[in-house]
Amino acid sequence: MREFLRLSFFAFLLTVWLPSLSRADPPTISACDASKCVGQTVLVEGVVTVVSTTKKGITLIYLGGYYPNQCLTAWIPPGTDLARDNLKSLRGKKIKVKGTIQLSRPKPDIKVLSRDQITALTDHL
Repeated sequence: MREFLRLSFFAFLLTVWLPSLSRADPPTISACDASKCVGQTVLVEGVVTVVSTTKKGITLIYLGGYYPNQCLTAWIPPGTDLARDNLKSLRGKKIKVKGTIQLSRPKPDIKVLSRDQITALTDHL
C-alpha cells in the first residue's frame, strides 16, 4: 500500500511539473546572435533602427543596424491587425521579439503575427 501511495504521489507531481516546463519563456539572445539560432524559438533583444512598410504591405522592423547590415528583421505580413498599427514609434527603442528564427537572404528574421510577440523595453539613448 505504501508503495502504491508513493507511486501515485510521484505520478501526481509529474503531471503538475511537466506542463509547467513547456510554458517557460524561451532563452533571450541579442539581435546580432540571431544567426546562430536559426530554427530555434527565442526572445531576441535589440534596438529598432528602422520600421518601414513595403509596397506589398509587409512591415519590416530592423534590429541592430540598417539594411542590408541589420542583425535581424522582424516582419509582419500584410492584412494582419498588427500590420495596420503604427509601429514607427518603436524606432530607437529596445524591444524583445519572440518567435522562431528563419534565414532569409541570408539574414535572420522572425515572422510576427500577434502583438504579444513584441515587447517594448526602453528608449535607447
